[in-house]
Amino acid sequence: MRRRNLSPSSPRPWTKLCPSPSSRRSKARLDTRGSIANKEESIMPELPEVETVRRILNSSILNDTFQNVEVLSPKQLDASARDLTSRLPGATIVGTDRRGKFLILRLAGERSLVFHLRMEGKLFVLAPQEPLTAHPRFIFHLASGRRLVFDDTRRFGKVWLYDSLATPCTDDLGPEANRLDPQYVARLLERENRPLKEVLLDQTKIAGIGNIYANEICFACRLSPFIPADKIIDIPRAAADIANQSRRILDLSITKNGSTVKTYRASAHVSGDFQNFLQVYGREGEPCHLCHAIIMKRALAGRGTSFCPNCQHVPLVIGVTGGIATGKSTICHFLEKDGFQYLNMDRMAKEAYDNPGLRTDLKAIDPQVFDSEKGLNKDYLRKRLTDDQRFRRRWLTRLYSFLRDEVNETLNHLYNTPVVIEAPLLFQAKLDSFCRLKILAETDQQLAHLKARGDKDPERSLRFGATNDPQSYRDRCDFRIDTSGPLSELEGKVNKVLDSLKSLSGGLDHD
Repeated sequence: MRRRNLSPSSPRPWTKLCPSPSSRRSKARLDTRGSIANKEESIMPELPEVETVRRILNSSILNDTFQNVEVLSPKQLDASARDLTSRLPGATIVGTDRRGKFLILRLAGERSLVFHLRMEGKLFVLAPQEPLTAHPRFIFHLASGRRLVFDDTRRFGKVWLYDSLATPCTDDLGPEANRLDPQYVARLLERENRPLKEVLLDQTKIAGIGNIYANEICFACRLSPFIPADKIIDIPRAAADIANQSRRILDLSITKNGSTVKTYRASAHVSGDFQNFLQVYGREGEPCHLCHAIIMKRALAGRGTSFCPNCQHVPLVIGVTGGIATGKSTICHFLEKDGFQYLNMDRMAKEAYDNPGLRTDLKAIDPQVFDSEKGLNKDYLRKRLTDDQRFRRRWLTRLYSFLRDEVNETLNHLYNTPVVIEAPLLFQAKLDSFCRLKILAETDQQLAHLKARGDKDPERSLRFGATNDPQSYRDRCDFRIDTSGPLSELEGKVNKVLDSLKSLSGGLDHD
């Protein structure tokens, strides 16, 4: 990282911004319910957690012998293990291995029993007097009297049994994530145009990294999880950083027995401690430990992705909200001139009605909204939204969910471009969770603005606009801009906001 002062003629560093005003005054967790990035996530044990389980088993059941097996969930058996109950009894455990997220028990006679814990799987060693776990799927009875229990709430785990040391189920795995060679990482990045985090999660490229540690590795390397991998190769030391930070983070997590997050634990008696060292995962809405910017979260390839927008150089996203005819679009056009990509939610909503899946869902709420010949019946829809609160709630809930997903994907695609989102219902639609900075447009000239636009019934438009009360969210906005004056004055106000952000950057430049 180099430091240099930003001269007045320097380009505005919107992709390298320091903490926004809101991040300095609020530690409240962002409300992002309903967005694709915040649907409830299951925690899959990753390399450190599986390695912790391996070490526990190695110290507790090595040289023990299987006596019999209770198979309570046959569908979780691979074809190689269909006759597990007849082939496993009498087999002695002579060693333990791990390959990526696969756990391997080595059996006498050069045989291998393999487990993949998937989302919720756990392997517990229980003493004879201990009660059974809540969701046992396989109960392995050992000669010592102990039981090895494969507990799996969601039944996604898998079991293989091979009459060899070779384990074909692991053949396609890439190198171990905590033993990466920088040259290998460099070659991998060159060949990949997928976002960096997607590449880190690809087990055929790198074995053992899941959602928790992919987030942490991206943060430790100060890299955006959304940047295409082949764009990283020009960043000095990036490949070496990825290799080194992967080793450091995963090995440290192993020493802490992995992470205990939500329902996961390594054994009935061992909990991990690495969750106390996480920098971004699970910390959305909290200040970054390094720069104090607010940790943000959105989805990437269906997985929640937490990041520091400042440390990881994720471009600035500004949300502009306000009542009808308050000058929101004008503010956005000024920002567009300054290099921001402009996302207009009203326009995106109109386009969304052409989406077959969304239209089917909305027709189920009220089929009369869509005319078979003319399409969307705007007058009817406006009346229903104004007069029927239950309809309004159901309709907007589905529409907002669709728009959040669309915005999420658009932001991921615009990995190197600052964005301004115009949304009259920015907070109600929970689009504010994408925005690092929120601006409220205000004016007492709404009626005059509507008349100037040529609105045929400005009074009706004002009544419809009154269903949106942006003033109730006034205190959650970082800036409030009065748009009542001339355009030149408004442009000056917008530039003043941008210049204040530029001054906050403190001359930092991240290269």
